[in-house]
Amino acid sequence: MRKAFIPLLFFSLFLILPASAKTVVSIGDIEASPGESITAPIMIYDVTNYGVGTIKVTYDPSVVHVTDVASTADSSVIAWSVDNKTGYVSISAWNMMGVSGNISFADVTFKAVGSPGDISDLNIEIKTLKDITYKDIPATPINGSFKIQVPSPTVSITTDKAIYHPGDTMIVTINLTNPLNTTQELLFVWFFGIPDEGYWKKIVDTSLTLSPDSTSIIQRRIPIGNWRRSFNAVFLVFILDPETYEIIDDDSVKWSYMTRATVWRENRENISANIGEEIERGVEGHYF
Repeated sequence: MRKAFIPLLFFSLFLILPASAKTVVSIGDIEASPGESITAPIMIYDVTNYGVGTIKVTYDPSVVHVTDVASTADSSVIAWSVDNKTGYVSISAWNMMGVSGNISFADVTFKAVGSPGDISDLNIEIKTLKDITYKDIPATPINGSFKIQVPSPTVSITTDKAIYHPGDTMIVTINLTNPLNTTQELLFVWFFGIPDEGYWKKIVDTSLTLSPDSTSIIQRRIPIGNWRRSFNAVFLVFILDPETYEIIDDDSVKWSYMTRATVWRENRENISANIGEEIERGVEGHYF
């Protein structure tokens, strides 16, 4: 009897339970740096003839504050109120003509006020949601989150010019920052490439130690040879975790080499390799 009864019970419950609403209201997951303000939309997905709504978002005020709410192309904000002591914002908005599909209900500006690594839930409460005939639109709220990013070391690379000619000296500047209060052991990798020809060469691969709360500037002067033909080049730099090899940060800079006479040769790979070796020699012998 039980084996027959249990499936019948679940089948009956399935028939009487309401189906999940097709329309979804979502804020998404947001990340920001300490003290940073970032604007994110409250989205309504798969809606038909959206007319008017009031949506409330609650949050941890020790982590994040709401500083502004703005209308979107889909929805005009009628009124909004915020309480950054309690931790909520309530927004009323409408579209008198009606709009369907995936729409942006309102743009909300959040400011990170907590500490690195703090996380707050962003809980959606749908007070009202109606179409242009003022009929209720059943909708499912999907909560999001707000996370304050933990600062990490950064790397950047620049050249003093965008175009070089035979006999020039290229000045390359690499900036390394460590915003953390602990020493960081990193791997530093520098690539030279001529993307149009599929040529890449690793010219630096070394360990680096960055002091706490520090900025390091490295400059290299690279002689530009008579390389016989023009090409577009790029430098790529990476800093990685020395144990996991996870990329912590990266940057790139594009530059061009122009010569008066362009010589086309069949063995272009050898020419590219020679250029890469010259650039590598221009960097060798320096401490990173």
